[in-house]
Amino acid sequence: MVNIKMKSNKKIYLLLFTVLVGSLLLSACAGGGMLAGSSWPGVTADEDGQIYAAYKNEVLAISSTNGSLVWTYPAKAEASQMFYGQPAVYDDLVIAGAYNKILHAINKQNGNVSWTFEGAEGKYISGILVDADTIYAPNGDHNLYALDSSGKELWTFETGNALWATPAFDEKALYQPSMDHKLYAINRQTGNEIWAVELDGASIFSPALVDEVLYVGTIDGSFYAIDARNGRINWQTKGEAALWSTPVVLNGKVFFGDLDGNIFAYDAQTGNPVWEVSIEGSIVGGAVAYEGGMVFPTETGDLVAINEEGIKQWTRSVPGEKAKIMGTPVVVGDKLVFGVVDGEGLLYAFDFNGNQVWEYTVK
Repeated sequence: MVNIKMKSNKKIYLLLFTVLVGSLLLSACAGGGMLAGSSWPGVTADEDGQIYAAYKNEVLAISSTNGSLVWTYPAKAEASQMFYGQPAVYDDLVIAGAYNKILHAINKQNGNVSWTFEGAEGKYISGILVDADTIYAPNGDHNLYALDSSGKELWTFETGNALWATPAFDEKALYQPSMDHKLYAINRQTGNEIWAVELDGASIFSPALVDEVLYVGTIDGSFYAIDARNGRINWQTKGEAALWSTPVVLNGKVFFGDLDGNIFAYDAQTGNPVWEVSIEGSIVGGAVAYEGGMVFPTETGDLVAINEEGIKQWTRSVPGEKAKIMGTPVVVGDKLVFGVVDGEGLLYAFDFNGNQVWEYTVK
């Protein structure tokens, strides 16, 4: 076993507290007005490059060309719902889950609701996955829901605790992390369990799946390479700082960051360490790969570009003394688009040289 440098794990409790406080405030909310709970923007884009952001009481459609607002759902914000996880695009629909236990299917052309699914008993915190003709919606009630394109329930898979992560997938299976310290392989057609592996801690983000190997970390600092065919652990490493985001796999190496601002590179096959660098700020959102390297977002409001050899290429900060980038950026053409918490703007687009292209600010 390879040991990562041991550091304080206190930041994990602050981040968990942020999410849970948002949930509690929502549960206690009765009456009008804007909800004062906590979340950070979940961002995705469709094949045409239109951007969709789920944040607080709204889902927004934004032009990737200039950052202008296309539509807002609902037309008037409702205090009874808060959106948190990354939406998914399915044909002409944007699928987004809310804290009020409702999954919303929104027409991506005009922002009108097409249907809702109200069969869950918990909050939607994770992002939604759509593949082929099926929608997969992890929920805080411990269940993964599979729905057809009309919102009809196909099957439900129950785990031992809340689901805060979007599953990874291949042609046969879904790979669902759970707060019950397990990673499950689930048959996509039937919803039956194929295998389950016990992890040292809870995993709250989607695994990376490359060449039939799953790479996943936990909030206690453990990181695993797991054979997707049978759940066998190929290798693992342990550090104290929490791992909060999906890793990147490039050219035989796996890269991931922790809440203490450390970025690690490991040999994807053997688990041997390759390099380690430190940056300022917790790494909560996942990295985005581009030709020659990757960009890591930080809780201090920075984007940090690092090449595959661990050499920093550039660092850029978004405006705002308390600005935080806590979600994973998305690649839209030649741009990186990402959401910001407590910044001057809500959404930003940068090019891969670190130059700002546009900014969307809530009016």
